[in-house]
Amino acid sequence: MILIIGVLGILAFGLMAQSGGQYEIQKTTIATGGGAVSGGQFSVSITVGQTIAGVNSTNPPFGLNSGFWQASFAPTSAPVSVSGRVMTPRGIGLVNATVTLTNSSGTVVAARSSSFGYFRFDDITAGQTYILSVNSRRFTFASLVINVADHISDLELVALY
Repeated sequence: MILIIGVLGILAFGLMAQSGGQYEIQKTTIATGGGAVSGGQFSVSITVGQTIAGVNSTNPPFGLNSGFWQASFAPTSAPVSVSGRVMTPRGIGLVNATVTLTNSSGTVVAARSSSFGYFRFDDITAGQTYILSVNSRRFTFASLVINVADHISDLELVALY
């Protein structure tokens, strides 16, 4: 049996555990508080008011986790696509520009822009940060740092001059 106690925001919660056998635990905790509880063969320390904190207490067959937790919403590493358009300063699609993506380990993938300036990368790992660069014979482009969490289809890369 696992008893989970959580405290959210600045609300006060009264926490009461089951009683019987050789243990009995009772504790009321108010947001900036905390404390310790003991009874029989089981004791628990409770942490409250920290952004990510908690105490794990076990005394088989019982366990207790208390405190605040922040859910992890990290993106998966599923492959996604990154696409967009390379343009002149006047907004005209730029043909045959080389667009590159470089990940944090230095791996580079490249694509050429189409006759209307469109480019596309497939099988890009989500959850990573990339440097996106454009190389053209006629124009100069600023490099971008992009975090790829999902498909990106609307990048507009406009030449500086």
